[in-house]
Amino acid sequence: MKTWKSKPLWTALALLFIFAVVLFTHEGQPKRALPDEQTQRIRRLAALDDPALAAVLDESMVLIPAGEFIRGSDSGNYNEGPATNRVPGCLRN
Repeated sequence: MKTWKSKPLWTALALLFIFAVVLFTHEGQPKRALPDEQTQRIRRLAALDDPALAAVLDESMVLIPAGEFIRGSDSGNYNEGPATNRVPGCLRN
Protein backbone atom coordinates (compact mmCIF):
# COMPACT_ATOMS: atom_id res chain seq x y z
CA MET A 1 0.00 0.00 0.00
CA LYS A 2 1.37 3.42 -0.97
CA THR A 3 1.37 6.21 1.50
CA TRP A 4 0.73 9.83 0.68
CA LYS A 5 4.41 10.62 1.44
CA SER A 6 5.92 8.40 -1.28
CA LYS A 7 5.10 10.67 -4.24
CA PRO A 8 6.92 13.76 -2.87
CA LEU A 9 9.89 11.57 -1.99
CA TRP A 10 10.18 10.21 -5.55
CA THR A 11 9.72 13.71 -6.96
CA ALA A 12 12.51 15.02 -4.75
CA LEU A 13 14.80 12.14 -5.73
CA ALA A 14 14.07 12.68 -9.43
CA LEU A 15 14.82 16.41 -9.14
CA LEU A 16 18.02 15.66 -7.24
CA PHE A 17 19.09 13.21 -9.95
CA ILE A 18 18.38 15.73 -12.73
CA PHE A 19 20.29 18.42 -10.84
CA ALA A 20 23.29 16.09 -10.40
CA VAL A 21 23.31 15.17 -14.11
CA VAL A 22 23.18 18.83 -15.16
CA LEU A 23 25.84 19.80 -12.64
CA PHE A 24 28.32 17.13 -13.70
CA THR A 25 27.78 17.38 -17.46
CA HIS A 26 27.74 21.15 -17.82
CA GLU A 27 31.08 22.43 -19.08
CA GLY A 28 30.35 26.13 -18.68
CA GLN A 29 32.11 28.83 -20.64
CA PRO A 30 35.30 27.77 -22.41
CA LYS A 31 38.46 29.07 -20.81
CA ARG A 32 40.03 31.89 -22.73
CA ALA A 33 43.76 32.31 -22.94
CA LEU A 34 45.14 35.47 -21.44
CA PRO A 35 46.47 37.88 -24.04
CA ASP A 36 50.22 37.74 -24.34
CA GLU A 37 52.44 40.76 -23.86
CA GLN A 38 52.58 41.63 -27.56
CA THR A 39 48.78 41.54 -27.90
CA GLN A 40 48.40 43.81 -24.89
CA ARG A 41 50.94 46.23 -26.36
CA ILE A 42 49.07 46.34 -29.69
CA ARG A 43 45.79 47.03 -27.90
CA ARG A 44 47.32 49.89 -25.90
CA LEU A 45 48.83 51.46 -29.03
CA ALA A 46 45.59 51.06 -30.98
CA ALA A 47 43.64 52.76 -28.20
CA LEU A 48 46.06 55.72 -28.25
CA ASP A 49 46.10 55.92 -32.07
CA ASP A 50 49.90 55.85 -31.77
CA PRO A 51 52.01 55.76 -34.98
CA ALA A 52 54.25 53.18 -33.30
CA LEU A 53 51.44 50.69 -33.91
CA ALA A 54 52.61 50.16 -37.50
CA ALA A 55 56.09 49.17 -36.30
CA VAL A 56 54.66 46.72 -33.78
CA LEU A 57 52.39 45.18 -36.40
CA ASP A 58 55.31 44.81 -38.81
CA GLU A 59 57.20 42.88 -36.13
CA SER A 60 54.26 40.55 -35.61
CA MET A 61 53.79 39.71 -39.30
CA VAL A 62 55.47 36.60 -40.65
CA LEU A 63 55.97 35.35 -44.18
CA ILE A 64 54.14 32.12 -44.95
CA PRO A 65 55.83 30.30 -47.82
CA ALA A 66 53.72 29.06 -50.73
CA GLY A 67 52.52 25.49 -50.69
CA GLU A 68 50.91 23.13 -48.23
CA PHE A 69 50.71 24.05 -44.57
CA ILE A 70 49.18 22.67 -41.40
CA ARG A 71 46.32 24.78 -40.09
CA GLY A 72 45.21 24.37 -36.49
CA SER A 73 46.65 22.64 -33.48
CA ASP A 74 45.91 19.41 -31.69
CA SER A 75 47.34 20.80 -28.46
CA GLY A 76 45.95 24.34 -28.45
CA ASN A 77 42.67 25.84 -27.29
CA TYR A 78 39.33 24.19 -28.03
CA ASN A 79 38.77 26.38 -31.11
CA GLU A 80 42.19 25.80 -32.69
CA GLY A 81 41.87 22.17 -33.70
CA PRO A 82 42.11 19.78 -35.27
CA ALA A 83 45.35 20.20 -37.18
CA THR A 84 44.66 19.75 -40.88
CA ASN A 85 46.88 19.80 -43.95
CA ARG A 86 45.73 22.64 -46.22
CA VAL A 87 46.55 23.69 -49.77
CA PRO A 88 45.60 27.23 -50.77
CA GLY A 89 43.05 27.36 -53.59
CA CYS A 90 45.44 29.22 -55.89
CA LEU A 91 47.82 26.22 -55.87
CA ARG A 92 45.25 23.56 -56.75
CA ASN A 93 45.16 22.21 -60.28
